[in-house]
Amino acid sequence: MTPKPTSITLSPSSLTYTGVSNGANPTSQTVAVTSNGNWTVSDNAAWLTLSPTSGSGNGTISASVVLGGVSAGTNSATITVSSGGITRTVNVTLNLSAPSLTLSSNGLAFTATQDAANPPDQTITVQSNGTWTAKEEQDASWLSLSQASGKITARVDTSKAVQGNHTAVVLVTGGGITKTATVTLTLNPQATSSATLTWSPNNEKDLAGYKVYRSTTPGTYGKGNIIATIGGNITTYQAAGLKFGTTYYFVVTAFDIAGNESGYSNEVSKSIF
Repeated sequence: MTPKPTSITLSPSSLTYTGVSNGANPTSQTVAVTSNGNWTVSDNAAWLTLSPTSGSGNGTISASVVLGGVSAGTNSATITVSSGGITRTVNVTLNLSAPSLTLSSNGLAFTATQDAANPPDQTITVQSNGTWTAKEEQDASWLSLSQASGKITARVDTSKAVQGNHTAVVLVTGGGITKTATVTLTLNPQATSSATLTWSPNNEKDLAGYKVYRSTTPGTYGKGNIIATIGGNITTYQAAGLKFGTTYYFVVTAFDIAGNESGYSNEVSKSIF
């Protein structure tokens, strides 16, 4: 009985991969082998890996590309399958683009007031034909970064910074390219305001003066709340250094030359916003 002649066919007859130099490896592809005999597989490119490298009868070859060290441009290779003196080939093309990475801004500037609300978040848009990552060059406790949808979002927490000027550098890396963006924070001293108090004079002959009390809790005053002691001929006082975002309460007392002190006056308040 005459043996059947060796037959072998491959499908598809060509494979094409695309990627970015120094980027992520492209998805593996397969070649279907139809054969009535044993066969072996080989290729002529260091960047191409085949599995399995031999088989019998029908089978599937997985072709994987590893981009490390492959130059941008069009790269070609050939997969060769041999069986019983017959060879079949599959042409492989690898199109690699040169990496690109650009930032919409190379700097962000934040300004805030100490002990006040954090400034609004700011973003940098990243344009790249590959994957990229962003991180701080040196961890700044007052700055946090997040990345999504092609953007870097920078968030500032003023509670983790002291008054003054601060600088951090963000490193954005992709495809062997590194870009930098400088983030600055100017943390100003807390803004203050004032309140002017006036009261009716005390007409007692032994009047020595007045004491002005200030508190952030209504109805709560003690010696530690005295902010001014003034002469009896003065019936007005300007309370300065009042911080924004705070409500202050004030009362006034009169005292005589013997040191006796009156009860508290009517309480007044002022909110600083």
